[in-house]
Amino acid sequence: MVAFGVILSLLVWRGCVSQAPSSYTVHAPTRVQVQEGLCVLIQCTFTYPPLHNLSDLPRGYWCRQRPDLEVDTFVRVAAVNSPGTLVVSRETADRFQFVGDIRKKDCSLGIDSAKKQDQGHYFFRIEDTFKYSYLENMTLLTIEHLTEKPEIVLPTVLAEGTTARITCTAPGRCSGLPPLITWKEAWDTEHSQTTASIKQADGTQVHTSTITFMPSRRHNKSWLTCEVFYHMAGVSTRKAILLNIQHSIDSTENNTKAPLVQESCNNMGRTLVIGMAIGNLMVLSLVGIVAFYCVNRIKNKYKAAEANTKGAATEQTYEVLQKTQSEIYLNLDKGQRENMAGPGSPSV
Repeated sequence: MVAFGVILSLLVWRGCVSQAPSSYTVHAPTRVQVQEGLCVLIQCTFTYPPLHNLSDLPRGYWCRQRPDLEVDTFVRVAAVNSPGTLVVSRETADRFQFVGDIRKKDCSLGIDSAKKQDQGHYFFRIEDTFKYSYLENMTLLTIEHLTEKPEIVLPTVLAEGTTARITCTAPGRCSGLPPLITWKEAWDTEHSQTTASIKQADGTQVHTSTITFMPSRRHNKSWLTCEVFYHMAGVSTRKAILLNIQHSIDSTENNTKAPLVQESCNNMGRTLVIGMAIGNLMVLSLVGIVAFYCVNRIKNKYKAAEANTKGAATEQTYEVLQKTQSEIYLNLDKGQRENMAGPGSPSV
């Protein structure tokens, strides 16, 4: 009996006898959604029987279940510490990455530039001193249409004559090939563009592009578009913003235009005043002429009336004088005749 126990212990230690299924566990999401072209991280941890020991370079795989075949058939899509170059599918070799650490029982998987054909069930499999496929808790990966837009950050105020920097951040946090970020503007002006990929603590990366230019009045109410293209998936997304440029009174252009406008207003004011003065003078002159004409006409009428009156008076005086003279002559003639007749002469 003692010898049988020793032999059984040796067989278990060498892995020839299967362990209880409950000793193999995996913790991974049962379903993961990702938009086409973007990336996703599948967090995963696993356990194995304590009697098993891993090698110095433990090997593990992420596999995709073959829906057209038996349950236990699969395609390796990502590997770690695997010396072979053809152990994973060519369709996923550059986009699926084993980002976990098997020695720490971390089996996390990173997926970049997701494609429609990536949709399916995935599971973790270990192939080291022992082999086991964790089929009890597979992860369903679903691929959706790309609807997420880039994120654009611009200054609070876009001031005329002040250098502006606008940053566009691509959707997703992919650690693989950076997407192509381009700017499309409705104006043609001198500007510069810089791109950057910032690595995050979880190993993913943030891809950004920054455009630098000098805003002017012609940029006001114009559209600026950031477009992101994902090479692997062949899809793109874009976002457009409407620029509102604040006109600065300190700018050279405004400083030159403001005095001109003010001077124009002043000249217009002076011209208006002079015009009003001339108009008033013309009105006054016209009134004076009319008044002078009216006064002269009334004066002439008065003189004519006075002349007519004097003429009538003169004619009357002449008639009276003529009558008086006639009477004098008659009286004189009568007296002379009496003298000539003498006293006692009969009167005629």
